Amino acid sequence: MPRLSGTAAPESVLLAEVPCIWYGSFGNAVGRRVLVREEDPTRHYDPALFTVDTTATAAG
Repeated sequence: MPRLSGTAAPESVLLAEVPCIWYGSFGNAVGRRVLVREEDPTRHYDPALFTVDTTATAAG
């Protein structure tokens, strides 16, 4: 998994991205799911993002 750090996020994060399908009441959307995990063990959640931009990358 790529690791990112910078001024906007002072600590490192782990990223994973996978292609997926969002099943919704108005139809299905092909997209990408991006999972974010901070290395801070005191966090009790890991955000997940969804985008319909299939060419987007988590690091770019």
